[in-house]
Amino acid sequence: MTRPYRPPTSASDLATRTHHELRAEIERLRRALEPFAKVASEWDGEPESLEVELRAYDDRMCPGVSVADFRLAREALANGE
Repeated sequence: MTRPYRPPTSASDLATRTHHELRAEIERLRRALEPFAKVASEWDGEPESLEVELRAYDDRMCPGVSVADFRLAREALANGE
């Protein structure tokens, strides 16, 4: 949920708000990576360049996703990035 813009009252207020907003964004991005990281092991032993076929609920293809993308998600979560 996006909060309405409120101008900072001080440099400290700005830094604190920025820190909290960045932490929230990091957590949101980590949650988005979780489904990909969970299935990365399905392709252990496969080359990173291998394209993975993903289909949307309406059978549209989602091209351009490789084994490397799943591994990057897994590594990012494992390393706390």
